[in-house]
Amino acid sequence: MKKRLSALVITGIIGMLCTNLFAMEQHPIKTTQSTYGTPVIEATSTEIDPIWNNVSQMSLFHAKRGEIIEQTEFPSIKTMWDDEYLYILAEVEDTEIYKNPVTVHESDYVELYFNPLKERSNGKYDDTEYWIKIHPDGTMENHPNMPEGVVTNAFLTETGYTAQCKIPHTLYTPEFGETIGFDLQINDASEAAGERHLILGWNDTINSAYKNPDVVGELMFIPAPEIDPIARISPPLLLEPVILPVPEVTVSTTTTSSGEEHPIKHINVTYGSPVVNDDTKVIDWGWDNATTITDFHAKSGEITDETAVSIAKMMWDEEYLYILTIATDEDIFTNPDNLGESDYVELFFNPLIDRSNGIYDTDEFWLKIYPNGTLENHPNMPEGVVTTAFTTEDGYVTQCKIPHTLYNAQAGTTIGYDLQINNASEELGKRHTILVWNDTTNSAYKNPDVVGELTLMGPNGELESSTELIQVEDPAFLIGELTLTGPNGELESSAELIQVEDSSLLIGELTLTGPNGELENSTELIQVEDPALLIESEIEPLTEVVLTNDTFTYHEINLNFEEENNETEKALWKVSGNTNTRAKLVSVNDDRGIQVIMNERATDGKGVSTFRVMHNPNYAGMFLDEHRKLFATIINPNDFEIQVRMDIVDNFENVKMAYFTLEANETREVILDEQLGIRGIESSDWSDKDGHAGFGIDRMDIQEIKIYMPENVLDVMPEIKTASFIITNIRTTK
Repeated sequence: MKKRLSALVITGIIGMLCTNLFAMEQHPIKTTQSTYGTPVIEATSTEIDPIWNNVSQMSLFHAKRGEIIEQTEFPSIKTMWDDEYLYILAEVEDTEIYKNPVTVHESDYVELYFNPLKERSNGKYDDTEYWIKIHPDGTMENHPNMPEGVVTNAFLTETGYTAQCKIPHTLYTPEFGETIGFDLQINDASEAAGERHLILGWNDTINSAYKNPDVVGELMFIPAPEIDPIARISPPLLLEPVILPVPEVTVSTTTTSSGEEHPIKHINVTYGSPVVNDDTKVIDWGWDNATTITDFHAKSGEITDETAVSIAKMMWDEEYLYILTIATDEDIFTNPDNLGESDYVELFFNPLIDRSNGIYDTDEFWLKIYPNGTLENHPNMPEGVVTTAFTTEDGYVTQCKIPHTLYNAQAGTTIGYDLQINNASEELGKRHTILVWNDTTNSAYKNPDVVGELTLMGPNGELESSTELIQVEDPAFLIGELTLTGPNGELESSAELIQVEDSSLLIGELTLTGPNGELENSTELIQVEDPALLIESEIEPLTEVVLTNDTFTYHEINLNFEEENNETEKALWKVSGNTNTRAKLVSVNDDRGIQVIMNERATDGKGVSTFRVMHNPNYAGMFLDEHRKLFATIINPNDFEIQVRMDIVDNFENVKMAYFTLEANETREVILDEQLGIRGIESSDWSDKDGHAGFGIDRMDIQEIKIYMPENVLDVMPEIKTASFIITNIRTTK
């Protein structure tokens, strides 16, 4: 196995505690979240269900044997659950798969440990704990206690092997917020050594999980995102994923205005725009990648095994700070005589991190959100705050979005923040437990000195605004420093002006394209049935570009294929795909069009048969003003239903995907307007056979349009291996 330390993605790790083992030694206990869902896993499976694309990987592995170096690859481990099974997927990169013919345990394999009842009292496997070993060749070994009905499989891949399993729930009932004992390790062996040279573990730090189930971590069952099931089955294939650093809590100390030392927790907040309105009664899927905190302590009462599990999440964008709280509470109580002695979530804000006077002055404020949606607030609360709440079977959910005031919301900005969850009961008539994130003195309600801190993390994980110095060899140009800001690196108004001696020249951001106008080099040239049809639009490579006022203009979109070399078609087009992709000119009802034929379905997402419209490099980009819409005519010439998707890409690499379902032999005139969204803001609608997802685009600077069928999403157009679609025109319309 190889490892790149930078390859960690947003994780399901939500906390770490310590426990006493049977031997009375302290041992760390990690907790990871398992998302609700039902992937297809059969004993003969040789593919990975696309539903796994919506699940975060586990991380924070350590070496139980050997050493983690820069070249070591972490495995991708994911879990899901439903009412019947726990599902586990392990994707392991390993250039040498070795199985020791004499000592099987000194081989490559995945090892899973289960302690369903979290029994840590005797340090051995008794009648409730068990382990499973899955080898790359599909062989399984197991402890005698393994329950009946377990299904496992494994298969080799180009980069290593994949192991999958589904395990029926026994001894416990899976419910949201419940946890079971769980751990795993990845064993890496080589023929030269004849044994395992590296063992990666998740929780066990003493290399004894194979004989001692006390040292396993915990797996928490959480619900699926509140989105239409189609979204979980058929996620949009947009850009390559951005690998983000994992937000982790750090702790420092500060001196408050009273002169006392106080701990200050700090965590980075991920970028995103979940949907939060005053009538929202669901949890938007955008929260999936949010910063999550669960490391609360009791300001009042105590935390026991029966203490309800609560989760808080935070995100931000240029307009708002977003906060989600999921509280597990079987007894929701509102005290009619003393509202403060009720169940509710309390948020404290110190935007300028002023710890100089110990009071709420003109800058600090707090909010209280009750399970029934009632809001209380400090008078300093800014205008434009939106809050909502709703009850669930297990408790209640609160959400809010708070406009940025007093500070500049950008990557690297830090604000003061704390959160408190109040748990009351009707029997006591008051709060019996108060859980809080940072404040240890139970005084945040009157003293904002004691809050923790949040730092806004950019969309690519950056914690500061970066600058680049652009240099040119021609001394006639005077180039200033450009400040890259915003969610997609766009140049905001804070950037310095670019000065040139020749005022007729305008300098813009240049995108390097290939000799055939391609914007990426992963596609193959295809064959065409009509030799007169030029599929690969010929454009000279861009080595030096001097743009004058005459040519540096935006152009509308107008493709109708009526003439093969139509000078009015300023946008350039081509068809890309794999070696079996075909394209031809066709005539449909006196309209001329391009038929794109998928002869071999690209189930791995590589070489998808795609019609591409790109801007001409003699122009800055394609545009839709506020009064125009994007119009296209799409024909389904097949005798079965298909789905066609359109990716619209702007100059800031925002991608908005729209999908359309076409019945057999149907002609559709599709119009995109509101679906294009607001630039850089993520939104989606999977509620029908037509929908959209992704980031809103800059309508005035469209760089590329891709039209294709979702070949790698196997739950869409199932069992269809060959199909085609026809495009007769693409244009702007009022």
